Amino acid sequence: MSLTDTKIRSLKYIPESRYKNWYSDGNGLYLVVEKTKKVWRLRYKLKEWKTHKPFTIGEYPYMSLAEARKKAIELKSLVQKGIDLQKWKKQKELEKERLQNRKRVSDLVEEDLDIQKQNVSESRFKKNYVGTFNNYVIPFIGEKFIEDVTKQDILNLIKEVPKIKLKNDTRSVNKTYKAKEVLHILRDLFEFGIDNDYLDYNPAYNIKIDRILPQHKEQHISALLDIDDLRELYKKILNIENPITSKIIQFQALTILRNGNIRNLRWEYINWEKKRYYLSKRSNESYT
Repeated sequence: MSLTDTKIRSLKYIPESRYKNWYSDGNGLYLVVEKTKKVWRLRYKLKEWKTHKPFTIGEYPYMSLAEARKKAIELKSLVQKGIDLQKWKKQKELEKERLQNRKRVSDLVEEDLDIQKQNVSESRFKKNYVGTFNNYVIPFIGEKFIEDVTKQDILNLIKEVPKIKLKNDTRSVNKTYKAKEVLHILRDLFEFGIDNDYLDYNPAYNIKIDRILPQHKEQHISALLDIDDLRELYKKILNIENPITSKIIQFQALTILRNGNIRNLRWEYINWEKKRYYLSKRSNESYT
């Protein structure tokens, strides 16, 4: 006879664990009453087997009678297809574990940054790695699982990079230099994922920036050629409130040195007697 909820509730737990009572509900489904619990199980048998095997479905009352019957029908359909329920369960558990351990792009970035932090200077690490990831990568694909990132995702991201204008960034937004940098850092990121067996494919591989973004044309600042304009500019330099800034710009205006030459200039490069300065200690090129 089929089981009922009333009958199941009335079944007493077996006081000694070495004894078990089981009660059939039909179609291979039965209830096992143990020392402290009542467990649903299903008897099943593949065509090539000689005997049946038990398969645990759930525990009563967490799985009701109606739910156990419905689950038994679903499992029976798998058995009819030649599927061993024990192997099927193990596969499901492995799949569940894999899904729980799936990494998002933001997770991979965090791991990669832990490595990069040890290999570069602190300033470069913050600007070229942390800053680049936070400003150009995480907002677009940070929440995606790494194995779900496609080449099209990378293409869409790269096309957006030149349009991004960051706070306190004085450079033109329509440059491709940052897009190239972001693409390079993404290639390294996914290679890091491959090296650590997180994925098998690098979606940033084999993408050519020049094929998806127009080449940037340099536009130089116009030179001041009129003497009156030069005088006006020099007056403004003399009126700069910060004396250090004013002297530096005066020096640059009078010597016509590039920024890099000024930054690297040393006192020993200057010949006070001849009133000349040299670009380096060994330089033969001098300026009055």
